[in-house]
Amino acid sequence: MASERTKQFSLDFTNLLKNDLYKVAKLEIDSVSKLFYRFKYPNIKSESVNGFIEALILIIDKGLHANESKELELFKIILEDAKKTDLLPFLTNVEDHILIKNFSGFYIRPISLFKNSKHTFDKETVISECLAGYKFVEGDAEIKNYIFVDSQSKLLIQYSDVFIGLIGKLTDYLNTSQMEKIKNDFDSLSNKQKNNIDLLLDLIYKSHNKNIGFLYSIESYEEKSKMLLIGLIRNKLDVVGN
Repeated sequence: MASERTKQFSLDFTNLLKNDLYKVAKLEIDSVSKLFYRFKYPNIKSESVNGFIEALILIIDKGLHANESKELELFKIILEDAKKTDLLPFLTNVEDHILIKNFSGFYIRPISLFKNSKHTFDKETVISECLAGYKFVEGDAEIKNYIFVDSQSKLLIQYSDVFIGLIGKLTDYLNTSQMEKIKNDFDSLSNKQKNNIDLLLDLIYKSHNKNIGFLYSIESYEEKSKMLLIGLIRNKLDVVGN
């Protein structure tokens, strides 16, 4: 059950808290990994709640030396409240050590959001079997707007694979690079490299302006700010609509 304190949180506060937790986790990734494995996260047993919280607070305190955060300070108070209940909502009665069981949510989103579109997905047996257990409806009508095909038979899916691979490389670069490194790297780009990154940014922003639903990210503010930095460096942010 949510505490009275947490019920007062705004969405902005919650997102800032998530971002600061993310930064601490990156700084203390070894400690966080050991903590999760030790307590079989995300399936924390009631008798282990206090131990888990105490260990998590120690990690947060260590991370706070490099990242002061009023959100994290309040989060520590909430964790202390949770110790009195021996309960962590959403972190009980699930499978030990399974953070993400599958990626079906990334398929369900476009199927549901763009219900009038026809979606052609690359063949993924696990995902197709998972979606077969769902029935998408609007009112009394069933929505059947997607198929899975072998990419070898569809050139457009092959193109998509190449593009997503490129986006994956960019995301990996952002996740592993600090702001100063990004600035220095972009200062040293060749003209061809600058042109290529501009083409990629133009495509991303064109998609955003066409429909903000085309772009979907679960990245933290920390990583999104790095993408914003690249847009600023390349003077591209003025092409993004409101």
